Amino acid sequence: MAQVSRVANEYTVLGVHTLTTAFTTSATHTTYQDEGLTLSITYLPSRILRVSFNLNPIPSGALQAMAFQVLRGATSTREFFINPVALTASAVTYVGLSHTFNGPATGATETFKLQIKAADANTAVQSFGGATVPRQLIVEDLGPQ
Repeated sequence: MAQVSRVANEYTVLGVHTLTTAFTTSATHTTYQDEGLTLSITYLPSRILRVSFNLNPIPSGALQAMAFQVLRGATSTREFFINPVALTASAVTYVGLSHTFNGPATGATETFKLQIKAADANTAVQSFGGATVPRQLIVEDLGPQ
């Protein structure tokens, strides 16, 4: 019989940012642009951190791949690419993305944010949000390294 242990009590949600508005890139669409989801959080030293996004990407200018970039401060910590076969230019597609990493040896207060760009063509892409389809950024502390 398998043994199951409970979740460690060090787990903490450090912050959640929810938007019910849409963001559409402006020219030049193939350059990363801040799409609005941002959190300033404080974390302890030597922690395992996870940044998660719940998104509704639409390649509204033309069906193409879309790219998302997670920034911690001014540093890119992860890029995500969504293939056009997983998208439609005429409807919302829900996507959940996350990145888990070891935080620095010293605690800090930093800003996490998401950027978006068109990956193939220089046409508009959108991070859609609405009352029933919000977009979200979540930063979690998963415990010590």
